[in-house]
Amino acid sequence: MLLFGPDNLPQRPGPDASLDIHDEIEQITTRLYDLPTQGLSLDGTQALLCSIGADQGLDLISALADLIKRVTDPDTNPSLRDLPADTLKAVREHIDTVTDDIDAYASRQYVAHAVGLIENSH
Repeated sequence: MLLFGPDNLPQRPGPDASLDIHDEIEQITTRLYDLPTQGLSLDGTQALLCSIGADQGLDLISALADLIKRVTDPDTNPSLRDLPADTLKAVREHIDTVTDDIDAYASRQYVAHAVGLIENSH
């Protein structure tokens, strides 16, 4: 099941412009959805799979985990600096759990195995 596609992109949460999904995120989501239809070669397919999630620290899964951390860090997101310290601490605890889960449970080995199967078949 696809989470996002041309007919089910993330909905903007409301009339308040400050809550809108950034246009850049919407563009990224659309472009990621369109990638497989862009005439990939077998080598390009393997490279894309590695970039998405086969090499921890150098893939999109790691980049998204890092983005989550940076968006919720007052050192990199000044809009959070005026929040109460206990709120920031609670946010950090939740985000650390999420990003640890992303790193621990991302099925990179299956993506790497798929890349190997493609490599060995041509």
